[in-house]
Amino acid sequence: IAAARSNYEDAFTLEDIRIKTPLLLPDDSDVTVQLCLDENNTFSIYSKHYKQTEWVEHIRGTIDSSEINKASDSLNIGEIKKRCTKIEEKDLCYRRFNSLGLEYGPDFQLIELLHIGDNEVLAEIKANENVEKDLAKYIFHPAMLDVTFQALAAIPVDGTYIPVHMDSIKFFKQAESAIFSYGTISDYKASKVKGDILILNNQGDI
Repeated sequence: IAAARSNYEDAFTLEDIRIKTPLLLPDDSDVTVQLCLDENNTFSIYSKHYKQTEWVEHIRGTIDSSEINKASDSLNIGEIKKRCTKIEEKDLCYRRFNSLGLEYGPDFQLIELLHIGDNEVLAEIKANENVEKDLAKYIFHPAMLDVTFQALAAIPVDGTYIPVHMDSIKFFKQAESAIFSYGTISDYKASKVKGDILILNNQGDI
């Protein structure tokens, strides 16, 4: 995201993002992380443990440099809340995630409230003090971005799923410290779940 923003400011698209291998950061040793961007705007992220001799590729995707229109659409947050009648507060939300094997550190526990409906969810997200102090450095703080994906995990389905592919992520402007993540499931099979996420400000603007 930082590499794309340095060239295309706040409006750009990341496409065909494939997560190949989880990036684990152990507490007791150093890991070097490297971003590679080629002439075709394909990016890859690699890491190497200090004991390893080869780099491990974790993610690959493409930056779409064509100009995109600023988002002008908005959603009615009140109407979404009317449909999503099951309410889940922060503590219960993360206890449930933990029971599914999804363990998040303090800076990734930013969902304050969940509104859960049928194949849709609205997550109220707020940066904590540690994340908020660094918001200005990013178009979308990595912790905040990660938490927006947690919304889909809150929709009840059988089994536990983790992201492995994203068709596209469109960035229109810098994210605020308090946002909504509105997630919907469009396809559900035993082997995969496919969904869409829209990030909204307090007025419902995308």
